Amino acid sequence: MSRQCTHYGRWPQHGFTSLKKLRPLYESRLKGKLHVISKRYTQRIERHNLNLRQHLARLGRKSLSFSKSVELHDKVIGHYLNIKHYQ
Repeated sequence: MSRQCTHYGRWPQHGFTSLKKLRPLYESRLKGKLHVISKRYTQRIERHNLNLRQHLARLGRKSLSFSKSVELHDKVIGHYLNIKHYQ
C-alpha cells in the first residue's frame, strides 16, 4: 500500500503553491544586504559537510563505529565539536 503525499508542490502550513509568492518576504528579511551566491561558498559548505560525515562516521547507521549507547554517542559528538569548533 503506497501513501500519497497530500501537499505535493506546496508548503502545507502556509498553502503556498510557488516560491515566487515568498520572494517579497525573502527580500524584506535581507533589508538591502548583499546576498552572495557563488560556487566558492557552496564548495566551502559542502566541504564542511563532508568533513563532518568523515569524522563522525558513527552518525551513519551502517558504519562499524556505531555507538551502542546514547550516552557514549553524545560524549563523542560533544568532544568532536569542542576540538574542531571551539578552539
